Amino acid sequence: MKLLNRARAIVIATAVAAALPAVAESSGIGKLLRQASRDGVYRHPGEQELRRAEELFARTLKGEPAAKLKEGWGQLNFDLLEISEGKERFMLLREREGHRRGRGFFLVRRGGLPLMLQMPHSFKDEQTRQIGLDMALEGGSMVAAWNTVPRWYDEGGSRVDADLAHIDSSYFTALTSAFLRVVPRGTVAQFHGFEAEKRKNRRVADADVIVSSGTRTATAGVRKSAACLGSKADAKVLVYPTDVRELGGTTNTIGRLMADAGSSRFIHLELSGDFRSALIKKASLRAVMNHCLEEALR
Repeated sequence: MKLLNRARAIVIATAVAAALPAVAESSGIGKLLRQASRDGVYRHPGEQELRRAEELFARTLKGEPAAKLKEGWGQLNFDLLEISEGKERFMLLREREGHRRGRGFFLVRRGGLPLMLQMPHSFKDEQTRQIGLDMALEGGSMVAAWNTVPRWYDEGGSRVDADLAHIDSSYFTALTSAFLRVVPRGTVAQFHGFEAEKRKNRRVADADVIVSSGTRTATAGVRKSAACLGSKADAKVLVYPTDVRELGGTTNTIGRLMADAGSSRFIHLELSGDFRSALIKKASLRAVMNHCLEEALR
């Protein structure tokens, strides 16, 4: 894979990368995310709790002062922290110590673009946790969300399903519903990883990125982001279902929720292992990825 060998991509990426080298490596937010992802167990939240969470997410996204939000979030056993990274201001939500139930970790940028990054499989889809953190801090997205327990694990001899991309009701669905209320034309980009050696289709195995809408249709946002990535990152990008018939995310709860709400702005990204490693190493490539997702907002 030849990454970033086109002149326009270099101009865009180098300018951003020079200003933001290795942001997340020294970030206090990164440390808090790692802490929040330890020692948790999944417990499914009740309907009433999720309604309260959706309302609090909506108020948080609207930019209410943290002082007015802390009590409500505290009643759900979340800490709300205000954090600055350079000139950027964030509100951060994490489960309190002793109350880690796999509900997630959330970062809200004051004055961000109408874009949410979601990393629902940050344990199993290796490197997506760090990629999402770097991109959230280096780009302009309004929201970023991570899972905080593995999507599945064994407890007491039984398999626990904690997959926030496929559970019908979760803090991810509550956040997405609130996001659509506050930013009706907002885009949600969800990051996943696939293993080339497990794919029987050679074309899929050789791909860097597979982009889909979570439905059987390649939406305008999917086509724009895929074309941008293919051009500016010089990556092998396939679009579901026009180029390939697998890894389309069609069972994804968030994509289905958005489609049911009348939104066609869900972007499901499957990233190969090599491409994920390149994103970890290259701030310039992350800048291109952020740029291409922002292009889909137009």
